[in-house]
Order: sequence, then C-alpha cells, then structure tokens
Amino acid sequence: MWAWDFIFDRTTNGSTLKCLSIVDEYTRECLALKIDRSITSEDVLDTLAELFAIRGVPNHIRSDNGPEFIAK
Repeated sequence: MWAWDFIFDRTTNGSTLKCLSIVDEYTRECLALKIDRSITSEDVLDTLAELFAIRGVPNHIRSDNGPEFIAK
C-alpha cells in the first residue's frame, strides 16, 4: 500500500512551496518527493505513471482526500 499527500511550506520571502510525498507504507520507503511552487494534477499523474512503470501498480493508494486532491 502506498500513501500520498501534499505538504505545504513557505520560503523566507513568503512564496509557497508545495511537496508531493508518496511513501510505501510497508517498507517506509519514500518513492517520490516532488517539490515545486505549483504541482498540477498532470504532474501528479506523470509522477504516478513513472512509479507504476518502475515499481508496478500497488494494490491500494491511501489518501486523506483533502481539498488539494480536487481537480477537473
């Protein structure tokens, strides 16, 4: 089972930083940590597709279903 979430932070000048963290809950290995000023749903899908190609598709992906996971 993988878990994913967004983490938000700010730089010293107030700019927002957004981090996408994907962790394998069994091994506790961080599979992806993408950090950028903006992360779109396409960026998330690209990151997942890359992980699927390298690691295979997990049985489950756990999410807190916060508002940051809403996309069109």
